[in-house]
Amino acid sequence: MNRFATLLSVVVVISGCLAESPPPVSKVADGGPVDDAQVDRLLTLMQQRLAVMHDVAKWKWNEKKAIADPDREQELLDRLVKISKEHDVDADFARTFFTAQMTAAKAIQQADFDRWEAANQGPFDDSPDLVTELRPKITQISDDLLEALAAVEGHRNDAAFQRGVESRATDLITGEGITETIRATVIAPFLKVD
Repeated sequence: MNRFATLLSVVVVISGCLAESPPPVSKVADGGPVDDAQVDRLLTLMQQRLAVMHDVAKWKWNEKKAIADPDREQELLDRLVKISKEHDVDADFARTFFTAQMTAAKAIQQADFDRWEAANQGPFDDSPDLVTELRPKITQISDDLLEALAAVEGHRNDAAFQRGVESRATDLITGEGITETIRATVIAPFLKVD
């Protein structure tokens, strides 16, 4: 085999290795690497949950209901904490995480109410039903969030993971009504070390 053929063989082998490279990962000390796709999925689900809140606000506006519903919130939180154990997610963390999501959700709804009051907004014609449409959607997203939390459970206290959450949140947790304060609220549980 001449030098050119040998060099070509080496290039082909290296190219093949590069083409089969694993997906990008955030290096973590606890439990091995976590795939960046897992972080992105988690943040995307958090964004989707927030996006639903505009329709929740419309329904409450139409029905002249208060934004806060402490009994319903406690019921939902208790359910999520209970099933967090089935997903191997720390129950205390699940409570903190979902409390932050609910706090941000109410802030988005309040901003909508404030804007609609200032504009003398009448009832909305296109408001989905809270009980039959919106709550099932929120429940599904919340259950998906528990699965996403389980995928990163062993990495929550790692600084590299936390930096990844913080930096990716800017790109993924966006949309109508999602301010820097809202974003900071929903990711805050990841930035605290247990």
